[in-house]
Amino acid sequence: MVRKDKKTDDHGWDVGGRRREEDPDIQFLRLKARKARPAKALLWSILVALLIVIYLLQNPVAQNVDIPAVDYNPAGKQAAYKLTEIWLKDNPLGKNAVITSWDGYKETTYKDGDKTIPVYRHDLTVESSLGWWTVRTTIRTDSNSLLGYPSATRKSLPSNATPNGNITWPGTLSDATASDALTRLLTQWGQAYVGHDADMLTTIVKDPDIRIKYKPLRLSDKAQATVDKGRYLNRGNVDKDENTSNRAVFRVNIELPEDQTATSTDPDLQSDADTDSDGSDRGATDSSTLSYDVVVADPDGSPSIVAWGAPGDGPNLKDYQNRKGRQ
Repeated sequence: MVRKDKKTDDHGWDVGGRRREEDPDIQFLRLKARKARPAKALLWSILVALLIVIYLLQNPVAQNVDIPAVDYNPAGKQAAYKLTEIWLKDNPLGKNAVITSWDGYKETTYKDGDKTIPVYRHDLTVESSLGWWTVRTTIRTDSNSLLGYPSATRKSLPSNATPNGNITWPGTLSDATASDALTRLLTQWGQAYVGHDADMLTTIVKDPDIRIKYKPLRLSDKAQATVDKGRYLNRGNVDKDENTSNRAVFRVNIELPEDQTATSTDPDLQSDADTDSDGSDRGATDSSTLSYDVVVADPDGSPSIVAWGAPGDGPNLKDYQNRKGRQ
């Protein structure tokens, strides 16, 4: 057998099984690269995390926010309206009594022997030939029935709310001047409110809830309305530099002509409610001029009517408090 010669070095030592040593520079670079891997990975992680944060800041994740629903018929509100209207037909507060707004309710109780009965006490504003009234109607929560009879107190109008005096409202900001567009809106509202057309009044108010229908007074379709002074209210978006806000109150006077009898053309209003308990037309009234405080949203931009009430009540009126409820 032929034997293969082994490789030897200059001194005769066998070098066949020895590996040649790697270049020291290459070994150094490889060691540095091995040590740099964790730092490089960390750097990339930080960069990716930073990109994710930037994306989330520019594109926030939508959150599930519970939007509270507005309850237009809380605690027997419709029952309070209906029972109060029935009570008013007997003219306890004078002729032509109408509910102009619902002003809230309070939950309370009363004692019936050993029983404690939960009730809701509703406050409503009523206008009649004898003036303005706050009517308190108490409704049983178990049956939506009337507890006793409603109680009434006369609204006291401040002396500074007289028709020809200086009109001021305590706690308000600066004077507000009605533009031509706002003047037209307020006069149209006044004519529609004392008229017979519920659709017209609802259209003028422009309630954001299209299911709401406003009820006119059904006094006259020939009335004339004029706009008196106005003031910015200290609520809503207040501009402290200009002393203004996006809510203002205006006094609107409505003059009724002598011939005020008219027949309703609105099918929703053709009912016994168009006449008083003595059979006379509600259009017949001793009043010749009516006055209201009317609250306007965005009076200097695209104005809209949000509430109305007795003279002097302007600063206390709440947006859309004149809603009777969903139809």
